[in-house]
Amino acid sequence: MSCRGGVAQRILIRLEFRSGPLRTELLMKFLNTEEKKQRRLVHIPMGRFGEAREMAQAALFLASDESSYMTGTEFLVDGGITSAYVTPE
Repeated sequence: MSCRGGVAQRILIRLEFRSGPLRTELLMKFLNTEEKKQRRLVHIPMGRFGEAREMAQAALFLASDESSYMTGTEFLVDGGITSAYVTPE
């Protein structure tokens, strides 16, 4: 809580972190054929699965001073899947 001019103020910081599908051992076991992988990748504009280090770097950014003016927003790290989801014909 901060105080300005004798009036107490509460500062609320809300950030939402959303990730796309990550290349994990579990996901790769599930998508165990090239056909299964391609059925998922067709929905991701970047054309690949995310890596765990990419999610970690985004989380570190949100925890750093560089993001100190961000609040009330979603932080999408999903290879573009949210904004460009399409169903192939």
